Amino acid sequence: MGEVLAINAPMQGTIVTVDVVVGQQVRRGQQLMLIESMKMHHPIEASDDGVVEALLAAPGDTVREGAAVARLA
Repeated sequence: MGEVLAINAPMQGTIVTVDVVVGQQVRRGQQLMLIESMKMHHPIEASDDGVVEALLAAPGDTVREGAAVARLA
């Protein structure tokens, strides 16, 4: 079984979009979600190639900096 990587929010903010689904293959640098902080949108990107194992945040959720928002396997 492969390593599981947590994808963390780079800042406190509100999740605007979730651009992937569980089970989807993603590439390093691919946008997984969009977060809004201080009226600006910032991408949350895959840190490595992998498969989305879990989505831990949904549009409208407010997350803290460093909070896990997804897991890649």
